[in-house]
Amino acid sequence: MRCSKTLIALLCGMIVGCSQESDPAVLQGTWKLQRMAGNFTFGLPQYQLDDDYILSLEKDAFTFITSKRSGKVAKGTYRCDNSKTPTEITFTFADRSVVCIYSLMAKELQICLGEKDLSPPSTFDGGPESRPALLVFLRQ
Repeated sequence: MRCSKTLIALLCGMIVGCSQESDPAVLQGTWKLQRMAGNFTFGLPQYQLDDDYILSLEKDAFTFITSKRSGKVAKGTYRCDNSKTPTEITFTFADRSVVCIYSLMAKELQICLGEKDLSPPSTFDGGPESRPALLVFLRQ
């Protein structure tokens, strides 16, 4: 009986420990835009049907590319605020900061921007106007 209680406590500790990994570490990597409601392109030209928007997150830096052939790129930094619900992410680029909310579910990353750059939305809704905007990415 004592052994099974110890095993249960150990397993619970491992599960809690796994979920304690910081979001910036989990978010790092390459993400491809799958769909967008509303419109937000980090100051780049509007989304075209043949574009492959790619968001890359590495440490505290991000790169947003409209398509490899166009060469249009936005670069900046990002930071996460796990103390907020929903969780917030702030992108800073070209002397501009945009506070968003985000949700990470397995290989899907949802980022939602409010109507104003410094005011994050409270729900994951986007469109039909350009803002608020909901961007849904899949991990590559």
